[in-house]
Amino acid sequence: MFKKLLNEYEDLSYKSSITILIIFVLVTYLPLFYNIYNLGIQDFDYNFFTLNVGMDAFTKHKEMPLFNFFDQGGLPLLATPFSRSLSPFNIIYFFLDYIIALKMELILHLLIAACGMFFFLKSYKFRNDASLIGSLLFSLNSFHSLTIAQGQYELLSAVFIPWLFFTLRERKLLSFSVIWSIVFLEGGVYILAISLLALAIYTLLNKKKMVILNSALFIMTGLFVSSALTAIKLVPSLVYMKNHPRLIDDFSGFSFSSAFHSLVNKQQFITDTTDVTITQNFMNKMKFITDDNSLITGMDYGWDENGMFIGWIFFFILIISLIRYFYQKKYMRELCIFFIFSLIAMGDRLTPSLWRGLKFFAPFESMRHATRFRVILVLFMAMFISALIHEFLIKNKEKHQKSLTITFLLLTVAVSMSVVNFNVLKTAFNIKPLTNLTQQNFHFEKSWLKNKVYNKSTAAGFYPAYKENIGLTFSKENHAHDINAIPISEPSYQGEIVDESTIVYNYKRTNNTLKFNAIKNHTYQVNMNYFEDWECENNCNITERNGRLEVSANETGEILLRYNPLSFKIGWIISLLSVLFISALKLKDSSLDKLFKKNIDIFLKKIS
Repeated sequence: MFKKLLNEYEDLSYKSSITILIIFVLVTYLPLFYNIYNLGIQDFDYNFFTLNVGMDAFTKHKEMPLFNFFDQGGLPLLATPFSRSLSPFNIIYFFLDYIIALKMELILHLLIAACGMFFFLKSYKFRNDASLIGSLLFSLNSFHSLTIAQGQYELLSAVFIPWLFFTLRERKLLSFSVIWSIVFLEGGVYILAISLLALAIYTLLNKKKMVILNSALFIMTGLFVSSALTAIKLVPSLVYMKNHPRLIDDFSGFSFSSAFHSLVNKQQFITDTTDVTITQNFMNKMKFITDDNSLITGMDYGWDENGMFIGWIFFFILIISLIRYFYQKKYMRELCIFFIFSLIAMGDRLTPSLWRGLKFFAPFESMRHATRFRVILVLFMAMFISALIHEFLIKNKEKHQKSLTITFLLLTVAVSMSVVNFNVLKTAFNIKPLTNLTQQNFHFEKSWLKNKVYNKSTAAGFYPAYKENIGLTFSKENHAHDINAIPISEPSYQGEIVDESTIVYNYKRTNNTLKFNAIKNHTYQVNMNYFEDWECENNCNITERNGRLEVSANETGEILLRYNPLSFKIGWIISLLSVLFISALKLKDSSLDKLFKKNIDIFLKKIS
């Protein structure tokens, strides 16, 4: 029967291809569920902490996650561009333990990557089996597993990039806009910027002027619709970043050797310690890998900012495809994007530097790593490899050779990617659940230092501190602001709410409110960072003193402070009206896609 199957093989069906995709993704990322309640390492601590604060705002306080008392002396939460508090995937957290929900969400993202890449490749009319290989190369790429292991969940939205290209090619405006919206609500600001640059180049390199204009108007309309839909977060974020810009100017970028090792070296890992000497020792053992600034031998930061494994076999297929299509002048748009993004990813190592030019524009000015542009390289590497496999299978008339080729390539993907991803994920969630956490009276500390194993892997301990009702003043570089709240260990610390020398112990706090009883004409110092969007709803005035909140009581009685930014109100109204408008189109048996097509056709006819 197996011999018969070999001789009769023509192509995989859609159903078989999607089934194989799902199976491969689930099996490859199975290590996530080995110890399902275990916590993660590195940036997991901070990102899981902010996720907990945001979800608790919904479930415990029944309010929007606008403010975070526990973060670096008290910070806006929703307005932070990297916040995931309004991610549509957060609905999972209402039904499952947060850590289990997180791991379920990770798997869903990877399945979305696999399916999106498959449909993107099918839009080129590739065979199902060739598209399957490309989608596995993208979805099982170490870019994703390293992102997960590092805990950089805001970069997970990279899984939507194939969907953006697919919906652009298919002219599905509503889907395009919704995907943009999801990426932003997931905190994928950098992914948005990288994707927009890639889509813009992809559009401008089209040979037909009218197609360029059509695509450009499509992208701009999609951005406009997405901005309207996400205004509830976008408007507060724009105001916050205007007042607190984050500028980073570190040296970064691929060298030839680090890019090569990132593609073929199976020893990619994220260490479960914050000690950077482990990565440096690894580089010292590797030939042609150093920590200098050379274009030939240097490597900056760890594998999480470099890895994009495809393995030796697919590396050679990639090289052949690049040479072939360059001389055939085929897929020239895609080749140009690949070349441009390769130059950008080399960052400061290349002179003159395209990366340095992008740093003049937001949000690239706050991006540390030029190597993050490699996600576009991974996308098109998978596309070129799929194209070459497609051509080989089309030209080859021997059915059993086709079957053997696909079987070999699928096994190669399965084995090589599983080995690399297992190596990456085996320590990604190796911190056992913290069971000895005790509730305390709220106060600030510099960092949470009660568990050496946990802090060895996370630096600060935001998550366990939050679980113990402790805020931290540990400075995270993803915010540009002064931390003025005073930790309890400082000699100048007096209390969280102080009336001259008298400490107010009885107060109530939610994410967005603070209540306490005050005495007429008394002034109270609140130990948290001052932000002008705090309002007093009854009988008091708010001012700033030494970077902290100061409250003057006009009457004796309860004082209610509420974080209620005008930018949120404006954004909420815009988002609501946008949803109502799109819903009204649907009720009128119309759609955003039909409306765009009708008006764009009229516009293009007038100018043609």
